[in-house]
Amino acid sequence: MNATTGASINQFKTNFLDPLVSSLSTQKWRTSLNLDFLKQTHSIVITNGLSHSKPFLLHNLLLHSLPFISLSSAADLSYIFTLFRRTDSPTTSLCNSMIKAFSTSSVPRMSISCFAIMRKEGVPPNKHTFPLLLKALSRFQIGKNENPFQIYGQIVKFGLGFDGFVGNSLVSAFANCGYVGVARKMFDGMLVKDLIAWTAMIDGYVKNSCSVEAMECFLEMKSMGVRVDEVTVVSVLRMAGMMRIVWFGRWVHGFYVESGRVRWDVHVGSALIDMYSKCGFYNDACQVFDEMSHRNLVCWSALIAGYVQCNRFRDALLVFQEMLCEKVKPNELTLTSVLTACAQLGALDRGKWIPVKDVYPWTAMINGFAMHGDAVNALSLFYQMSNYGIRPNEVTFLAVLSACSHGGLVDEGRDKHHLHTAECAC
Repeated sequence: MNATTGASINQFKTNFLDPLVSSLSTQKWRTSLNLDFLKQTHSIVITNGLSHSKPFLLHNLLLHSLPFISLSSAADLSYIFTLFRRTDSPTTSLCNSMIKAFSTSSVPRMSISCFAIMRKEGVPPNKHTFPLLLKALSRFQIGKNENPFQIYGQIVKFGLGFDGFVGNSLVSAFANCGYVGVARKMFDGMLVKDLIAWTAMIDGYVKNSCSVEAMECFLEMKSMGVRVDEVTVVSVLRMAGMMRIVWFGRWVHGFYVESGRVRWDVHVGSALIDMYSKCGFYNDACQVFDEMSHRNLVCWSALIAGYVQCNRFRDALLVFQEMLCEKVKPNELTLTSVLTACAQLGALDRGKWIPVKDVYPWTAMINGFAMHGDAVNALSLFYQMSNYGIRPNEVTFLAVLSACSHGGLVDEGRDKHHLHTAECAC
């Protein structure tokens, strides 16, 4: 190695490598970085032999990747999981962080794989590990087909079966997975039942359509003098809506919400809207909506669905118009309610119900029809959109092609593909 090469290496080490090691060592990082930059950093760590000489760097690199997990693609999730799998001597804290992060990702099952790595490496779980795992289990898409008993076996093995924090999570997980009877046995066996345990049991009954049992559990909770919070109120209001007992819902509204005993947030507001709507009192639902200082997508969707349930389809579309004007993006639940209202009114004609000349709401509705296999109305809306002079984007074309694919409209799909190619060439 000549002097010039040696000087270059020393300069690289001084100007880049040492600051990089220092930054990763202290876990300080710029918030503007993305996962691609972290991948590049990882490659530098490997090519300079730092992954073995300074193993803590991979540990800290993993911690820096956690904020990206919830929005990462399957390929990026696989990369982060591989990085975790190759980390030497992972700590319980790191494993818990990985389980928590993957539970919010598009593939929550990977949190179970993280636990498997944890046990393989001999890392002992603690009382925080199992609630994170049980919460991840509840987030699986097939929910009620999941089996929490294997995790319960691990909890007993490590002597955490009587821990209150773990017990609350067990009640919730068993109920969410459809084992409401087992959840009740867990609940009855708890030495101390706090607010979280009672709320988990009530919510479990509601999610399994056991409204009478939920009512009995709530009344028992009140008789025991346990404090009620916003989460409890949301579950109880859902129960009142299921049972169509508006007088009880009004009592909860007045005694807990209007009196200030619980904080009125978007979740409580949405639950009130849903309860009044299911009981047929749409004016009360609208009043609650108007009185809310902050509204999110859940609130808008609850009011739209409420109007649809009350057969007030035109009002549902008017609220949807207002929602679009407020730049709130609909989700699949919103679109399902809107499509129902459209089908009842025949309101798709000429697209007059869409008040804005923005490509997004048109694309959202086209995609909604595509998801429901209604290719004819999806294409009809696409043509109306073009007649209004609204230029489609790539997502619009993808929605149209999806509709054609589901509807078996090969020629139409080919035409739209050619149109999209021409648009891209312009």
